[in-house]
Amino acid sequence: MVLISVSCAPTNWLNIDTINPATFTFPDTGKIVILNASYLPEVNQTKTNLITKFTPKEQLIYDTIIITHIFNGLFSVLNESTNFYIQEADYQEIRTRDTSNFLNPISAKGIDFLCNTYDGSFIVALEYFDFNRVAQKNILSYGSWQSNLEVSRRLVWRIYNKTGEILDQYIDTDTLYWYENIETTEPLPELTDAVREAFYFAGDLYAKRISTYWTELSRQYFLISINGEDVSLEREQLIALKDNKKKRQAFKARYNLAVLSESEDKLEEANSWLKEAYKIIQLEEVVYYQKKLETRLETRKIIDIQSMQNK
Repeated sequence: MVLISVSCAPTNWLNIDTINPATFTFPDTGKIVILNASYLPEVNQTKTNLITKFTPKEQLIYDTIIITHIFNGLFSVLNESTNFYIQEADYQEIRTRDTSNFLNPISAKGIDFLCNTYDGSFIVALEYFDFNRVAQKNILSYGSWQSNLEVSRRLVWRIYNKTGEILDQYIDTDTLYWYENIETTEPLPELTDAVREAFYFAGDLYAKRISTYWTELSRQYFLISINGEDVSLEREQLIALKDNKKKRQAFKARYNLAVLSESEDKLEEANSWLKEAYKIIQLEEVVYYQKKLETRLETRKIIDIQSMQNK
Protein backbone atom coordinates (compact mmCIF):
# COMPACT_ATOMS: atom_id res chain seq x y z
CA MET A 1 0.00 0.00 0.00
CA VAL A 2 1.52 3.33 -1.10
CA LEU A 3 0.33 6.48 0.60
CA ILE A 4 0.55 8.76 -2.43
CA SER A 5 -0.93 11.99 -1.10
CA VAL A 6 1.47 12.14 1.82
CA SER A 7 4.41 10.54 0.05
CA CYS A 8 6.73 13.21 1.41
CA ALA A 9 6.27 11.68 4.87
CA PRO A 10 8.57 8.73 5.68
CA THR A 11 6.89 5.41 6.40
CA ASN A 12 7.76 2.00 7.76
CA TRP A 13 6.21 -1.46 7.91
CA LEU A 14 4.79 -3.35 10.89
CA ASN A 15 4.50 -7.14 10.75
CA ILE A 16 1.37 -8.58 12.36
CA ASP A 17 0.73 -12.23 13.22
CA THR A 18 -2.80 -13.24 12.23
CA ILE A 19 -4.96 -16.35 12.59
CA ASN A 20 -6.60 -17.76 9.48
CA PRO A 21 -9.66 -20.02 9.47
CA ALA A 22 -9.73 -23.62 8.36
CA THR A 23 -11.60 -24.45 5.16
CA PHE A 24 -13.38 -27.35 6.85
CA THR A 25 -15.09 -26.95 10.22
CA PHE A 26 -15.56 -30.03 12.38
CA PRO A 27 -19.20 -30.23 13.47
CA ASP A 28 -18.29 -30.92 17.08
CA THR A 29 -15.38 -31.40 19.42
CA GLY A 30 -13.88 -34.80 19.97
CA LYS A 31 -10.69 -36.74 19.53
CA ILE A 32 -9.28 -36.62 16.00
CA VAL A 33 -7.32 -39.58 14.66
CA ILE A 34 -4.99 -38.81 11.75
CA LEU A 35 -4.80 -42.08 9.84
CA ASN A 36 -2.30 -43.11 7.22
CA ALA A 37 -4.42 -45.60 5.28
CA SER A 38 -2.55 -45.26 1.99
CA TYR A 39 -1.71 -48.19 -0.25
CA LEU A 40 1.69 -49.81 0.06
CA PRO A 41 3.73 -49.06 -3.06
CA GLU A 42 4.11 -52.70 -4.15
CA VAL A 43 0.32 -53.10 -4.57
CA ASN A 44 -0.31 -49.74 -6.21
CA GLN A 45 0.26 -50.24 -9.93
CA THR A 46 -1.21 -46.96 -11.20
CA LYS A 47 0.58 -46.20 -14.46
CA THR A 48 0.99 -42.51 -13.65
CA ASN A 49 2.65 -43.26 -10.33
CA LEU A 50 6.42 -43.06 -10.72
CA ILE A 51 6.99 -45.05 -7.52
CA THR A 52 5.67 -48.22 -9.20
CA LYS A 53 8.53 -48.07 -11.72
CA PHE A 54 11.20 -48.27 -9.02
CA THR A 55 12.94 -51.33 -7.63
CA PRO A 56 11.58 -52.66 -4.29
CA LYS A 57 14.45 -50.97 -2.43
CA GLU A 58 13.78 -47.64 -4.17
CA GLN A 59 10.06 -48.00 -3.48
CA LEU A 60 10.79 -48.37 0.22
CA ILE A 61 13.04 -45.28 0.20
CA TYR A 62 10.55 -43.06 -1.62
CA ASP A 63 7.59 -44.34 0.36
CA THR A 64 9.41 -43.52 3.59
CA ILE A 65 10.39 -40.05 2.35
CA ILE A 66 6.88 -39.24 1.16
CA ILE A 67 5.01 -40.44 4.25
CA THR A 68 7.49 -38.79 6.62
CA HIS A 69 7.27 -35.42 4.93
CA ILE A 70 3.50 -35.41 4.41
CA PHE A 71 2.90 -35.85 8.11
CA ASN A 72 5.79 -33.62 9.21
CA GLY A 73 4.22 -30.85 7.13
CA LEU A 74 0.76 -31.65 8.49
CA PHE A 75 1.73 -31.63 12.16
CA SER A 76 3.90 -28.51 11.79
CA VAL A 77 0.57 -26.68 11.37
CA LEU A 78 -1.67 -28.77 13.64
CA ASN A 79 0.72 -28.38 16.58
CA GLU A 80 0.24 -24.59 16.39
CA SER A 81 -3.54 -24.73 16.00
CA THR A 82 -5.67 -22.50 18.21
CA ASN A 83 -8.02 -25.48 18.72
CA PHE A 84 -6.81 -27.78 21.48
CA TYR A 85 -8.56 -30.90 20.15
CA ILE A 86 -6.73 -30.47 16.84
CA GLN A 87 -3.41 -29.94 18.62
CA GLU A 88 -3.99 -33.25 20.40
CA ALA A 89 -4.76 -35.25 17.26
CA ASP A 90 -3.25 -38.76 17.26
CA TYR A 91 -1.33 -40.32 14.38
CA GLN A 92 -2.02 -43.94 13.49
CA GLU A 93 -0.93 -46.03 10.52
CA ILE A 94 -2.85 -48.88 8.90
CA ARG A 95 -1.43 -49.38 5.42
CA THR A 96 -3.42 -51.50 3.01
CA ARG A 97 -2.66 -54.23 0.50
CA ASP A 98 -6.28 -54.58 -0.60
CA THR A 99 -6.56 -53.82 -4.32
CA SER A 100 -10.10 -55.20 -4.68
CA ASN A 101 -11.62 -52.00 -3.30
CA PHE A 102 -9.02 -49.64 -4.70
CA LEU A 103 -9.75 -46.03 -3.71
CA ASN A 104 -13.17 -46.86 -2.26
CA PRO A 105 -13.91 -45.10 1.06
CA ILE A 106 -13.29 -47.00 4.27
CA SER A 107 -16.39 -48.99 5.20
CA ALA A 108 -18.67 -47.92 8.03
CA LYS A 109 -17.68 -51.11 9.84
CA GLY A 110 -14.00 -50.23 9.41
CA ILE A 111 -14.54 -46.68 10.72
CA ASP A 112 -16.47 -48.02 13.71
CA PHE A 113 -13.59 -50.37 14.49
CA LEU A 114 -11.03 -47.55 14.19
CA CYS A 115 -13.02 -45.15 16.38
CA ASN A 116 -13.47 -47.79 19.05
CA THR A 117 -9.84 -48.90 18.88
CA TYR A 118 -8.38 -45.40 19.13
CA ASP A 119 -11.22 -43.75 21.08
CA GLY A 120 -11.74 -41.33 18.20
CA SER A 121 -14.68 -39.14 17.20
CA PHE A 122 -13.35 -38.31 13.73
CA ILE A 123 -11.00 -40.11 11.37
CA VAL A 124 -8.90 -37.94 9.03
CA ALA A 125 -7.46 -40.42 6.55
CA LEU A 126 -4.83 -40.19 3.86
CA GLU A 127 -6.00 -42.94 1.52
CA TYR A 128 -3.89 -42.51 -1.57
CA PHE A 129 -0.82 -40.73 -2.93
CA ASP A 130 1.20 -40.83 -6.11
CA PHE A 131 3.72 -38.67 -7.91
CA ASN A 132 5.40 -38.23 -11.26
CA ARG A 133 8.42 -36.40 -12.60
CA VAL A 134 9.26 -34.52 -15.78
CA ALA A 135 12.93 -33.61 -16.34
CA GLN A 136 14.13 -31.76 -19.43
CA LYS A 137 17.21 -29.99 -20.70
CA ASN A 138 16.69 -27.57 -23.57
CA ILE A 139 19.44 -26.05 -25.69
CA LEU A 140 18.57 -22.44 -26.41
CA SER A 141 20.06 -19.98 -28.89
CA TYR A 142 23.68 -18.77 -28.67
CA GLY A 143 24.79 -21.88 -26.79
CA SER A 144 22.69 -21.19 -23.68
CA TRP A 145 20.61 -23.89 -22.02
CA GLN A 146 17.94 -24.44 -19.41
CA SER A 147 17.10 -27.53 -17.37
CA ASN A 148 13.67 -28.06 -15.83
CA LEU A 149 12.34 -30.39 -13.19
CA GLU A 150 8.65 -30.90 -12.40
CA VAL A 151 7.27 -33.05 -9.61
CA SER A 152 3.52 -33.62 -9.70
CA ARG A 153 1.68 -35.08 -6.75
CA ARG A 154 -1.81 -36.40 -6.09
CA LEU A 155 -3.33 -37.25 -2.71
CA VAL A 156 -6.77 -38.31 -1.54
CA TRP A 157 -7.93 -37.32 1.95
CA ARG A 158 -11.25 -38.18 3.61
CA ILE A 159 -12.81 -37.20 6.95
CA TYR A 160 -15.29 -39.58 8.62
CA ASN A 161 -17.45 -39.35 11.71
CA LYS A 162 -18.12 -42.28 14.03
CA THR A 163 -20.93 -43.66 11.90
CA GLY A 164 -18.70 -43.82 8.83
CA GLU A 165 -20.29 -40.81 7.11
CA ILE A 166 -17.86 -38.94 4.86
CA LEU A 167 -17.82 -35.34 6.08
CA ASP A 168 -15.23 -34.12 3.59
CA GLN A 169 -13.27 -35.49 0.65
CA TYR A 170 -10.32 -33.63 -0.80
CA ILE A 171 -8.21 -34.51 -3.81
CA ASP A 172 -4.93 -32.59 -3.79
CA THR A 173 -3.22 -32.28 -7.17
CA ASP A 174 -0.35 -29.89 -7.74
CA THR A 175 3.01 -29.54 -9.49
CA LEU A 176 6.20 -27.94 -8.22
CA TYR A 177 8.69 -26.53 -10.71
CA TRP A 178 12.44 -25.93 -10.60
CA TYR A 179 14.72 -24.62 -13.32
CA GLU A 180 18.43 -24.12 -13.82
CA ASN A 181 20.39 -22.20 -16.44
CA ILE A 182 23.81 -20.62 -16.79
CA GLU A 183 22.69 -17.63 -14.72
CA THR A 184 21.18 -19.45 -11.74
CA THR A 185 23.30 -20.07 -8.67
CA GLU A 186 21.38 -23.09 -7.38
CA PRO A 187 21.42 -26.40 -9.31
CA LEU A 188 18.31 -28.47 -9.76
CA PRO A 189 17.53 -30.53 -6.65
CA GLU A 190 17.97 -34.26 -6.61
CA LEU A 191 14.68 -36.10 -7.09
CA THR A 192 14.60 -37.20 -3.45
CA ASP A 193 14.95 -33.58 -2.27
CA ALA A 194 12.30 -32.40 -4.72
CA VAL A 195 9.94 -35.10 -3.46
CA ARG A 196 10.61 -34.09 0.14
CA GLU A 197 9.64 -30.50 -0.62
CA ALA A 198 6.59 -31.40 -2.70
CA PHE A 199 5.06 -33.68 -0.08
CA TYR A 200 5.96 -31.54 2.95
CA PHE A 201 4.10 -28.73 1.23
CA ALA A 202 1.19 -31.13 0.59
CA GLY A 203 0.93 -31.94 4.30
CA ASP A 204 1.19 -28.27 5.26
CA LEU A 205 -1.51 -27.38 2.73
CA TYR A 206 -3.96 -30.02 3.93
CA ALA A 207 -3.43 -29.07 7.57
CA LYS A 208 -4.60 -25.55 6.69
CA ARG A 209 -7.77 -27.10 5.33
CA ILE A 210 -8.72 -28.66 8.67
CA SER A 211 -7.11 -26.31 11.21
CA THR A 212 -6.76 -22.63 11.97
CA TYR A 213 -3.24 -21.48 11.16
CA TRP A 214 -0.92 -18.51 11.56
CA THR A 215 0.40 -16.17 8.89
CA GLU A 216 2.13 -12.81 8.93
CA LEU A 217 0.92 -9.67 7.15
CA SER A 218 2.52 -6.23 6.87
CA ARG A 219 0.95 -2.82 7.36
CA GLN A 220 2.50 0.47 6.41
CA TYR A 221 2.47 3.28 8.96
CA PHE A 222 3.82 6.84 9.19
CA LEU A 223 6.99 7.71 11.03
CA ILE A 224 6.18 10.37 13.63
CA SER A 225 8.72 11.91 15.97
CA ILE A 226 8.44 14.44 18.78
CA ASN A 227 11.63 16.14 19.93
CA GLY A 228 13.62 13.44 18.17
CA GLU A 229 11.73 10.59 19.85
CA ASP A 230 9.93 8.03 17.67
CA VAL A 231 6.28 7.96 18.75
CA SER A 232 4.91 6.35 15.58
CA LEU A 233 3.23 3.51 17.47
CA GLU A 234 2.99 5.00 20.96
CA ARG A 235 -0.73 5.05 21.76
CA GLU A 236 -0.71 7.88 24.32
CA GLN A 237 1.31 10.14 22.06
CA LEU A 238 -0.90 9.35 19.06
CA ILE A 239 -4.04 10.09 21.06
CA ALA A 240 -2.56 13.47 21.94
CA LEU A 241 -1.83 14.16 18.25
CA LYS A 242 -5.10 12.94 16.72
CA ASP A 243 -6.74 16.40 17.00
CA ASN A 244 -3.64 18.38 16.06
CA LYS A 245 -4.38 21.59 14.19
CA LYS A 246 -2.03 20.45 11.45
CA LYS A 247 -4.25 18.19 9.33
CA ARG A 248 -1.45 15.97 8.10
CA GLN A 249 -0.23 15.32 11.62
CA ALA A 250 -3.73 14.52 12.86
CA PHE A 251 -4.33 12.27 9.86
CA LYS A 252 -1.10 10.36 10.39
CA ALA A 253 -1.84 9.93 14.11
CA ARG A 254 -5.31 8.50 13.42
CA TYR A 255 -4.03 6.26 10.66
CA ASN A 256 -1.25 4.92 12.89
CA LEU A 257 -3.80 4.31 15.66
CA ALA A 258 -5.65 2.08 13.20
CA VAL A 259 -2.49 0.10 12.47
CA LEU A 260 -1.66 -0.15 16.18
CA SER A 261 -5.18 -1.32 17.01
CA GLU A 262 -5.07 -3.98 14.30
CA SER A 263 -1.72 -5.22 15.63
CA GLU A 264 -3.47 -5.68 19.01
CA ASP A 265 -6.26 -7.62 17.26
CA LYS A 266 -8.80 -4.84 17.89
CA LEU A 267 -10.26 -4.89 14.41
CA GLU A 268 -13.44 -2.86 15.05
CA GLU A 269 -11.39 -0.21 16.81
CA ALA A 270 -8.93 -0.11 13.91
CA ASN A 271 -11.80 0.41 11.49
CA SER A 272 -13.12 3.28 13.61
CA TRP A 273 -9.74 5.02 13.56
CA LEU A 274 -9.61 4.70 9.78
CA LYS A 275 -12.99 6.39 9.53
CA GLU A 276 -11.67 9.19 11.72
CA ALA A 277 -8.59 9.55 9.50
CA TYR A 278 -10.75 9.67 6.36
CA LYS A 279 -12.70 12.61 7.79
CA ILE A 280 -9.49 14.64 7.62
CA ILE A 281 -7.95 13.51 4.32
CA GLN A 282 -9.97 11.44 1.83
CA LEU A 283 -7.35 9.04 0.51
CA GLU A 284 -8.14 5.98 -1.59
CA GLU A 285 -5.52 4.15 0.44
CA VAL A 286 -7.66 4.54 3.55
CA VAL A 287 -10.63 3.00 1.74
CA TYR A 288 -8.35 0.19 0.53
CA TYR A 289 -7.20 -0.47 4.11
CA GLN A 290 -10.82 -0.44 5.33
CA LYS A 291 -11.71 -3.15 2.80
CA LYS A 292 -8.82 -5.25 4.11
CA LEU A 293 -10.13 -4.86 7.66
CA GLU A 294 -13.70 -5.65 6.62
CA THR A 295 -12.45 -8.86 5.04
CA ARG A 296 -10.67 -9.75 8.27
CA LEU A 297 -13.82 -8.97 10.27
CA GLU A 298 -15.82 -11.37 8.09
CA THR A 299 -13.11 -13.99 8.45
CA ARG A 300 -13.14 -13.49 12.21
CA LYS A 301 -16.73 -14.76 12.35
CA ILE A 302 -15.59 -18.09 10.94
CA ILE A 303 -12.59 -18.20 13.28
CA ASP A 304 -14.85 -17.48 16.26
CA ILE A 305 -17.13 -20.39 15.31
CA GLN A 306 -14.13 -22.71 15.06
CA SER A 307 -12.56 -21.32 18.24
CA MET A 308 -15.80 -21.71 20.21
CA GLN A 309 -15.08 -25.42 20.10
CA ASN A 310 -12.22 -24.72 22.50
CA LYS A 311 -14.71 -23.83 25.22
